[in-house]
Amino acid sequence: GYFAGNTNKIWDMMRYIKNYDVFLTPEQAINYCECHDNETCADKLAYTSIDNRQQRMNRLTMMLSSVLLSIGVPFIHSGQEFYRTKHGIANSYNAADDINQIKWQARDRYQANIETIQNFIQLRKENPGFRYNNPEDVKRYVSLTADEGVILEKVRQPNHKNEEILVIYNPTYS
Repeated sequence: GYFAGNTNKIWDMMRYIKNYDVFLTPEQAINYCECHDNETCADKLAYTSIDNRQQRMNRLTMMLSSVLLSIGVPFIHSGQEFYRTKHGIANSYNAADDINQIKWQARDRYQANIETIQNFIQLRKENPGFRYNNPEDVKRYVSLTADEGVILEKVRQPNHKNEEILVIYNPTYS
């Protein structure tokens, strides 16, 4: 909803980025925007969005970056980093291999996005603020604000070379 441009979902999204009052501890939160059981985000945006392909790809990258930069455990569906499709099949557990297989040529075509996602993974690894396990640390050091549909996530890391990181999620194109 939110990353597809429905900014009415901003408060829900903010709650799940921080995962502060949703679970007892951050590691109980498994963050994902697609998994093997349902349609891919690429497929869903293809038939629900009025955006052009490049705009949809930008939204998909923003979705996956939110998974990686939210408090909790990130879960990435295989191929999501290169816009995997199951050709609109919502529940593909019994579909043929041509639906469920990973199309490796797409990986080659979208290498630049794969590298972008790798950079987000590296950012998460190098900055403990994205991996706080204590709810009190999350409450104290992670803050979220919203303005006109845009979320600003501020992660503070005392005594770290990157003492503060600001992440901006803007699905509004403004």
